[in-house]
Amino acid sequence: MNIIENCSTVKGVFDIYNPVMCWVLLQAGIYPRTKTRDLSVADREKIYNITTQLINDYMTGIRTCEYINFNGESVKSDNDIVWLTSAMKSKPCPLCGTLISSTPCAGTKMYYCPACQPLIKKQDM
Repeated sequence: MNIIENCSTVKGVFDIYNPVMCWVLLQAGIYPRTKTRDLSVADREKIYNITTQLINDYMTGIRTCEYINFNGESVKSDNDIVWLTSAMKSKPCPLCGTLISSTPCAGTKMYYCPACQPLIKKQDM
């Protein structure tokens, strides 16, 4: 199974939307189609630490999603997450400036930075 399928889908461990999980993988430097069994212990720890920090930031109010307040006014989100979606394809990576690419994965397309998240083949490990 791909790491995306294990972490972000309905049956996944964290049940996080794919664009946000793409952001987590970008922060961790992990290609979205990487097989879970091919992740190093350090890679798994990166994913876990980034994800738990993200969840904690939302729970404590450090990060907020856009919402409608009691007065019916839209309050903008307060976080630095860039949702990696089709709108980001061919736009600069928020970390390095390389153009964002896509790859089919988990029944949809996943968006990633080829420079920050290189595809590592098993023989390269």
